[in-house]
Amino acid sequence: AKELLKEAGLESGFKATLKLPPPSYARLGGEIIASELRDVGIDLEIVPVEWAQWLDQVFTKKDYDLTIVSHTEPNDIDIY
Repeated sequence: AKELLKEAGLESGFKATLKLPPPSYARLGGEIIASELRDVGIDLEIVPVEWAQWLDQVFTKKDYDLTIVSHTEPNDIDIY
């Protein structure tokens, strides 16, 4: 990853925002991703947003650097 950043002219890394919707799994996943990217020089600011904000800003207006939308069902095999 560091080599790819260097090839892209971003050897020092860069900063970006990561807008995350409310579910805890999205927030936890975002924290893990931010930690991993920090190791290669990408500094992510995590911006928690409510669903209405996420739908308006991210889904509709495409106003974001990075986002995660983690659609998962509960760990309940019987829901199917």
